[in-house]
Amino acid sequence: MDDFKRINHELGHDAGDQVLAAADNRLSGALRAGDTDARFDGDEFTLLIPRVDHPNDALVIADRVLLALEPPYAVRGRSVRLSASIGIAVSTAIHTDAQEVLRGADTALLRAKAGGKGG
Repeated sequence: MDDFKRINHELGHDAGDQVLAAADNRLSGALRAGDTDARFDGDEFTLLIPRVDHPNDALVIADRVLLALEPPYAVRGRSVRLSASIGIAVSTAIHTDAQEVLRGADTALLRAKAGGKGG
């Protein structure tokens, strides 16, 4: 989640946890049957998409996730907006090690964030 620390700072950590729980529900709703989402670290989530027939399918899912996160969240009588940046890594026959795929996704995430919010 982009600039999530701002929410914790302005509204408190309890409110931040509420927003993260709501975001997780939206993420789950944007995924297909068999796909999995998990809170990875702080304000980071990991999505495991086991069936990607074409790398562009991952982009379609990423767009759907960004759209699901876009509507405002109601927290403590305030309307809060979130944006997210997404890094995508695709496991191949050569690159199947989970840690390697996570490193690839993290590298892609850093590139997305360098391009601005919501990338």
